[in-house]
Amino acid sequence: PDAPRFQVVVSNPPYIDTAEIPTLSPEVRREPKLALDGGPDGLVLIRRVVTGARRWLEPGGLLAMEIGETQGPAVLELLRAAGYADARVEKDLERRERMAFGTQPAADGPQG
Repeated sequence: PDAPRFQVVVSNPPYIDTAEIPTLSPEVRREPKLALDGGPDGLVLIRRVVTGARRWLEPGGLLAMEIGETQGPAVLELLRAAGYADARVEKDLERRERMAFGTQPAADGPQG
């Protein structure tokens, strides 16, 4: 049977570089390591979300992710390489690039 398709996939994946975790504030370090650790470059789980969401999105569907404020260029490259249309990074209320978006191309349809 066909897998379900969604109009929007939203993710707040772990995106902190493993080496950075000890330098975080005590409040943040109280979070489970699993919720913080994005691997050696902070992008391990972001890569999985970017590639995996293509299977679940309807044509024209939106992927929205929270990212680290320095990861915008790398995440844009990942989104574009995965074939998302309208890949972009936007600023949060503190004017930091913390949100990344990509649209499932209407012409391609779901991937998988």
